[in-house]
Amino acid sequence: MPVAEQVKSLTEDIKVSHGTRTATVSDIEKEAHKTLEDFRRERIEKTRNLRQFLADNRRELAERTRELKHTRVSTRSELTNEVQQIRAENNKEFQEQTHETEEFLAHAETERKGDFNTLIDEIRTTVAAIEKEADDTVVQFHNEHREMTEQLRKNLRETVDGLMDEFSNDRRQSLNHWANLSRSRQAPIPTKPAGRRA
Repeated sequence: MPVAEQVKSLTEDIKVSHGTRTATVSDIEKEAHKTLEDFRRERIEKTRNLRQFLADNRRELAERTRELKHTRVSTRSELTNEVQQIRAENNKEFQEQTHETEEFLAHAETERKGDFNTLIDEIRTTVAAIEKEADDTVVQFHNEHREMTEQLRKNLRETVDGLMDEFSNDRRQSLNHWANLSRSRQAPIPTKPAGRRA
């Protein structure tokens, strides 16, 4: 198909479709206006709802803030009372424990002093017994020593006396023998017979 016919056909199509296109554009425009109007109404409604929501939230927030303040004051008061009560209980318990500790220490000190005095008495008794035993031992040793000394002196005296007696007897006998010997020297000496062998 020649170009002129194509252009002519295209021009006719444009003319024929002009009304359709105009109607379509008009419908689109109407739809756009409607959509914009719906959007505007919806925006206004949402804005109103949002303002109402924010106002409600502001009231609710203010109410909650008041409640929180009241709760905080109430909680602070309760905590203060509870802390004071705990402190009072702790002080009371501390005083009771202090009193019990003081009583225990006083009782323990009394027992310690009693035990110490008992121990001192036992030590003194033991030392006295040891001193007495030592004194008795020393006295017994002196007595035994004196007895042994006396016995030794007696034994020594008896021994010396015995030796002196023996010496005197031996001397006497020697003197007697000497005297006999001297007398026998003065007497003739007997001769042995000849021919006899001793």
